[in-house]
Amino acid sequence: MEKENNKKKIGILISAIILVLVLIVGITYAYLSSHLNTDNRDLQAGTLLIEYEDDNANTVRLDNIQSIYDKDIKEKASKISFKVNNTGTAKAYVDINITDISLPPELADLEFKWTLYSGEEKINNGNFRNVLDNKILLINNQEIASKGNKIYELYIWISETGKDQSDMMNKTFSGKITVVGHQKKQSELLSKVIKNNNPLQINDPNFNKVAVAQDYYDILTESTNPKQSEATVENGLYAGEDADGETYYFRGNVEDNYLKIEGLKWPSDSKPAYLLSKANIIFFSIGSVETNCDNNYSTYGYISNEECKADIMEVGAQPGEDMLFRITRINGDGTIRIIADGSVANYPFNQNHNLEKYVGYTYDNSKPNIQNGNPSNIKRYLDNWYKKNMTDYDKILASTRYCNDTSVYNINGNSIYYGAYNRIRKTITPTYICPNTNKTYGGEYDLKIGLLSADEIVFAGGNYGLSNKSYYLYGSIAYKWLMSPYYYSGSNTSEFGTHIGGNIDYNYNYNNEAVVPVLNIRADTPFTEGNGTKDNPYLVRTEN
Repeated sequence: MEKENNKKKIGILISAIILVLVLIVGITYAYLSSHLNTDNRDLQAGTLLIEYEDDNANTVRLDNIQSIYDKDIKEKASKISFKVNNTGTAKAYVDINITDISLPPELADLEFKWTLYSGEEKINNGNFRNVLDNKILLINNQEIASKGNKIYELYIWISETGKDQSDMMNKTFSGKITVVGHQKKQSELLSKVIKNNNPLQINDPNFNKVAVAQDYYDILTESTNPKQSEATVENGLYAGEDADGETYYFRGNVEDNYLKIEGLKWPSDSKPAYLLSKANIIFFSIGSVETNCDNNYSTYGYISNEECKADIMEVGAQPGEDMLFRITRINGDGTIRIIADGSVANYPFNQNHNLEKYVGYTYDNSKPNIQNGNPSNIKRYLDNWYKKNMTDYDKILASTRYCNDTSVYNINGNSIYYGAYNRIRKTITPTYICPNTNKTYGGEYDLKIGLLSADEIVFAGGNYGLSNKSYYLYGSIAYKWLMSPYYYSGSNTSEFGTHIGGNIDYNYNYNNEAVVPVLNIRADTPFTEGNGTKDNPYLVRTEN
């Protein structure tokens, strides 16, 4: 069949009756049909007034809108235009929401998206995956001057991915645009993190080098590892791109990205790390520390193994103490990615290892890019850990993208090398966009808990071949599993991981390595207090 004729059509009906938006996705895969209805009645909130663009018609009708790529939304996506007027005598801060949402599970998807514009300025974007209490926050703390106004355009569409989206057919979404005004600016974690760090809108960092603190860079000599020529001082919040838009990521030796969830403690079965303080080396097993002291004390700068063992200090996850996280990045959908500042277990990625499929976070999936197969050991462990420890905090945690990239880079005899092998070892070109796979294992996952990818470690300041004990992830990642497959040797599977010096390396899947959970805070989570330092971390609560 012809390629163009092959695409299924999808229809979306958008209707709004008294500010109610209704989208019906159906009929066909490649096309969207939409209608927007309103009776022109205004919604008032204090001194605020919302008006729709067309004052003379009860119905705005948009037909035959194609399933589109994200770059084409201004031309092709369904659009709802409205103006927010501040008729009062003082400036106001506005929250805009879609409330009273009703949608089937098939539309609670990362690819069912929205973007809010004001003129040419992109205000915010997201998706309908994390609807909570039938509500999505579009934007908060938008300042509108006294007697002033702002005009907004809300675009809603299904993002073309090249994957089968036929499960979205014949479904209905409904919601209502509401505006809430405040006299004082409200606190919110996302804007606080960005404001505190002034993102660096510059060219990509030098990923061929490790990102270190200035003082560490100053003392490096040609005899150390990394050498000064292999390091760079790149510390702060950088801008990049992911599958959902603009992302901001922390890189280097940052010290203001700590976060704490009120009431959350390290579980009793958490695994503390152990530090050789003089050598600044972290291990996750006391046995391995003692063994390494016996065999390598002089390498670490000690005069005897007794001195080495006496310098062992317990750090990281302390059962019963407040659980700390580090913010790694703000995802393109506005969710905030965090990694535990310590390990919860030593565990194999997958004890099965003699077939290539066992590099997958899941395997024996029904189709490529469909992650519904058998879970790996580490996925089963993390899912159970979440159920046991995070249920009380579920409402502030979001589902979003994780990458177990099983796209094939190279096949050499019986060995298969995967996509991250090329990006991390060869070209040093990390990405936040997960490639499609033609395998029935791995791919991109939509999860509430997972692991960092090898790419994310490079963005943060790590490197495959170079040690780095001077970037913010070192303390929580030594001997830790990552989510990126390395290669299948013909008899063994392996994943990327991090090692003693903070460098990226690989581990065979059946080994016990540290498990460090990665979670995502919802974009609309209230910020309560803190400045992001270890002594005063950002504090979030499940209740306002």
